[in-house]
Amino acid sequence: MTSDRLPDSVQTLLREHVSTFEQLEVLLLMHAHPHDDWTATAVAERSHIPEDLVNRGLTDLSGSGLIEQVRENPAAYCFAPRTTHLRQAAADLAVAYRDQRALVMSTMSVNAIERIRSETLRAFSDAFVLRRKDDDG
Repeated sequence: MTSDRLPDSVQTLLREHVSTFEQLEVLLLMHAHPHDDWTATAVAERSHIPEDLVNRGLTDLSGSGLIEQVRENPAAYCFAPRTTHLRQAAADLAVAYRDQRALVMSTMSVNAIERIRSETLRAFSDAFVLRRKDDDG
């Protein structure tokens, strides 16, 4: 992979499912060890990411259908994409991250800026929505 553009599957995965660098690191670690169960503590120790950020990443990735909770107390997760498309996108991401790390990071930064712009525009437009006054007021 020497292109200056990431595969569409990777771009979509980063735009729709992987929004933080912590999520990226957690997903790539779990992808590299697909048969292992991971607690937040184990991921934090292995990745050197604070456990609270790992917990948030695990929850978000589970909600996105990329990993699955397999145990409670303590919660443990494994790499288990909900669809073959997500599984392939995660594999494509692992290759892209290995070969084009700066491009992956750049894409994530651009996506974050776009999310902020969208949220700002939404908040701005909501400020001009006229609301009907209650009859009591």
